[in-house]
Parts: sequence; C-alpha cells; structure tokens
Amino acid sequence: MSSSFSHSMKNSFRFRIIEEVADPLGEENADYIAASSNCILWMDGAAPMGALKKTKYPNDASWFVRRFSECFMSQVDEWGCARDLIHKIQVDTGNEYSSFPQLSYGDELEIPFACVGVARLVNNLLEISNAGDCTLLYEDEKGEISCFGYNSVKALDALVLEQYSGYRKEGLSHSEAFKLIAPKIVENRGLRNKMFGYDVVEPSVNTSVSLERLLIPARHGMKMLAMSDGFYRAVDTYGIFSEKEIFEVSFNYGVSYILNRIREVENSDKEADQFPRIKLKDDASAVAFVIEEI
Repeated sequence: MSSSFSHSMKNSFRFRIIEEVADPLGEENADYIAASSNCILWMDGAAPMGALKKTKYPNDASWFVRRFSECFMSQVDEWGCARDLIHKIQVDTGNEYSSFPQLSYGDELEIPFACVGVARLVNNLLEISNAGDCTLLYEDEKGEISCFGYNSVKALDALVLEQYSGYRKEGLSHSEAFKLIAPKIVENRGLRNKMFGYDVVEPSVNTSVSLERLLIPARHGMKMLAMSDGFYRAVDTYGIFSEKEIFEVSFNYGVSYILNRIREVENSDKEADQFPRIKLKDDASAVAFVIEEI
C-alpha cells in the first residue's frame, strides 16, 4: 500500500445505484451489499451446517459479511489493490473472531466464510475482483453482455446437485436426499482456499486468497448487475431468464421484480420437486448500477 494512494487517486467517474434488493431483510441474511460513489461490494456468506456460533448474530456468516464489508469500505480508498486489502481484513477479522467467547455449544465450530465481488473506480479505470460464485454482468464497449466471476465451487455444487437429483428420482424426499448428501457438502467446504479447491474469504490470519481480477477503462453509461447465487437462480436453476434477459429486465423493470419472480417459483415448488436444489430457499441479493461521468 502507498501512503499517498488516497491523495493521488483521481476519478472522473462515479457509480450510481439504480436499485438494490436483499431478501430476507435483517441480520439473518448472510448476503450483504455495501456501496459508495467509487466502490460496490457484494458478499454471499455460507450458511453453517450446524448451530454452533461465536457471535450474537443468527449465524457467524451474517456477522462476517457485515464486519468484512465495514472494514473494506472504510479503508478501500487507501489501498491500490483490492487483493492486498482483502488479505489485511482477513487477518484483522481472524484475530477479532478468535477473541470472541463461544456462545453456544454442540458440534465442532465451523469457521464462517463468504464469496465476495468488488467493483472499484480507480484513476478512471474499472477494477473488478471476485472470489467464489458471486456473479457480475456488465455491458462491454460493443453493447454485449459479459459475465465476470467463475469459481470451481460452482462445479463442486453441480456434482452435489447431480447426486441429490439422483436420490430424488429414486423417490426420496428433499429432507431424505439432503441427509445423504450432507457429508459431501461438508467435504467440499473443506476444499476452500486449498490447491485444486476454490477461493473464498474468511476470518483467518493464515489464508491468502487468489482473486479473479479484470481492469478496464471506465466508460460513461456502462451498466452492471451484481448478484449472489441465490439471485442468479433465476438463470441457472429456474430458467426464468437468460443472462441477457436478466440484465435487461433488471434495468427496465427492476431487480425487485426479478426477486419476486424467484420467490414465486420457490413458493410453488416448496419441496424442490420441479426444480432440484440443495437449499429450498436461498438468501438472494442484487444491485444494478451504472457508471456516470462527473
């Protein structure tokens, strides 16, 4: 980090949020979005498998995404590289989390972790970073819709879903199938931040995260849609929209319209009979925003 970075940073552009949505509202949601005129951050915390926790939040993932976001947004203007700041916050939150007394007892404590996406305006450049399965759709210079954000966690999830779907076809209920795949979910979570695994952020003094990163010139009028995997279900799980359609609908009708469509499908398929899925109803969040010239 350069001590003069925040003073030398110049932007002729800013972000303007069109609409932001999160469901459920409140601390039980392990999704979180934070925004300023030059930085948008979106996170998707992993719901713990057990009830054991250290914080007063409904689960420790909800605490982590809020604390991480608070630390990131308060320091982002002082850092030239999102990766270095993310590493620092992992260490800081790791020390903080380890200092908390354990509030409930039972099984082994599961350390919280989260997927994260960041869009920053730095010296008239757009920096996009990602770890995990958060998704960003953006409009390129030709007006085409591009997708940023891929992580092998998606491939691992697909294998678990295939196994789950097989059990459902055999006549098992959702709860019966989930019990059978739960050990595989736990095994996959053990692959985070390991070679040949997948990268996410977590409160840890020893973990270094490999980020996807894209740096392109900022452009007036450039539209972007950031979302968690619970919101992206409208594309990859329920097939309500294509990527191009969800992008266009977000700006023409609003992200709240899409969220309502997602919940309508889930409410009509409460046991995942029509649309196989591990979580019957996932946290969902999205933010539609645009770059404007100052």
